[in-house]
Amino acid sequence: MRSHISDNDQKNGDESDINQVAYSSEKIRFGMKLYPETLDMVDAAYRKDCCTSRSAFIEKAIRFYCGYLNTQDHKEL
Repeated sequence: MRSHISDNDQKNGDESDINQVAYSSEKIRFGMKLYPETLDMVDAAYRKDCCTSRSAFIEKAIRFYCGYLNTQDHKEL
């Protein structure tokens, strides 16, 4: 898997980005259904979060929520 961190950042030891995630080389296209109100929320928020597209925002939101759920699993133990 390839990390989104550049080679220069790795050489310099710059690990200031707390959202470091390894990505596969290709994304998979699939269909998704959302309520219009949900899509309106995405449209209103994705530029505020400096995302370049709806897809980037939705992927970031999914990763965030999955991380949240994983922390909840640890709290229940």
